[in-house]
Amino acid sequence: MDKNTEIFSREFANLNKNRGLFLFLFGIFISIVGLNADLPTATYLLLSGLMLLLLSLAYLGKYLTWNLGAKGEETVIEELKKLGKEFLILNDIVLPNMKGNIDHIVIGENGIFVIETKHYKGKIRYENGKWIQERITPKSHYSIYISDPLKQLERNAVRLREFISEQRIFSKKFTPWINTILVFTNPEVELQIEKTKTDIIRVEDLYKTIKNKKTNIKLRKNEIEKLFNILTSKTVTHKNRMSFFKFKDISKSAWFKNYLNYVKFGTIFGILYSFSLLLIPVIIPYGTYFN
Repeated sequence: MDKNTEIFSREFANLNKNRGLFLFLFGIFISIVGLNADLPTATYLLLSGLMLLLLSLAYLGKYLTWNLGAKGEETVIEELKKLGKEFLILNDIVLPNMKGNIDHIVIGENGIFVIETKHYKGKIRYENGKWIQERITPKSHYSIYISDPLKQLERNAVRLREFISEQRIFSKKFTPWINTILVFTNPEVELQIEKTKTDIIRVEDLYKTIKNKKTNIKLRKNEIEKLFNILTSKTVTHKNRMSFFKFKDISKSAWFKNYLNYVKFGTIFGILYSFSLLLIPVIIPYGTYFN
């Protein structure tokens, strides 16, 4: 069983895409009007259209970034489904009084797992506490330092353990250990990692890593279900997170579902209209000459 198959990063990626498309369409419309206006109105309209087009590119950049993260998380969700009904899965969880999110939580008889997903490509090296990403292209070969995903993962595990302790699901003397897993989902990634207490793996190894995890203390079925229900009811909801941005997802508006048709119609009409205005001064004198 899992919760939140539609994740925040996917919805936010789509939100930025739709913002960008809306601004792009509006920018095109303003620019076409500007081309057929008189000075100085034309100048203002063309500058406004250019600003809207540049702003739409900024939203496109946000979309591409969030889309990569969403792809990684969705890949992990599909892999976790293979675990079966004995494992309960929560995706994209925000605990109370927590700034960031936990990508995935898996609860089973053999323990609780917190999973952080990364969609990096290229060679990823972890050595002496530093993370380095190497990128090789036909024209260049460079290395950059990247933020430490283990710190984020450890913070999430600590906060989850504190939350579980506060709920008093288990006895006062026992709070389950949180297993941490860092998953790389991009098929073009190559890992060169020092040994750590956290499992750092490729996505294809996720199923066996969780399934084969050994533990001395097994969680009871009623404890697993109780923890799952509490996490489901007390975490920050998907809807509340999206309301922070106060922008309606225009993809759900009926008029916007056929936006490509609007783009085609507006572009073709604008081009034909502009050409007609350019040709009229040429055609009229030409006809007058024959008369």
